[in-house]
Amino acid sequence: MKRVAAPDRAQQQRGAVALEFVLLFPFFILVVLGALYFASAFNTQRGLLFAAQSGGDAALRVDRSQFTLPGEAIAYMDRVRAEACPVITAALRRQSRDVAEKLGDSACPEEAAGTDFVSISLDTGQPAILIVIGYEPDWRPPLLGQFVPSISATASVPF
Repeated sequence: MKRVAAPDRAQQQRGAVALEFVLLFPFFILVVLGALYFASAFNTQRGLLFAAQSGGDAALRVDRSQFTLPGEAIAYMDRVRAEACPVITAALRRQSRDVAEKLGDSACPEEAAGTDFVSISLDTGQPAILIVIGYEPDWRPPLLGQFVPSISATASVPF
């Protein structure tokens, strides 16, 4: 009778390593892609925040003493929008070309409309100008997209 040689230990280990790789590799890829996506979303949010703060700095340059009557608040906000909007769009172009193209040369309406917007308005709760920029990314991974549906940044400038 012929004896069948038992597989050696190294050959058994190769099979175990291959099996571990097949089982763990998808989770590893999911973690890496998730970290990259969240890093991209965080970077975009920081860019929006920088643009909102730059717009707030431009809004502070408007001399409020020229608009003293309560009825001149509309003229004051028009002047603030005229000063802040070009600064915001320039900052967005520097930070992210995709965001700048999607938001476009926004006219900075009083009320935010849709998911992609730039809004400059008076904060009624306190004497401040509120600048809000909202953006919805075009690409979101299927499993992680529910955690970051849209990205926004807000800057409040007291006057």
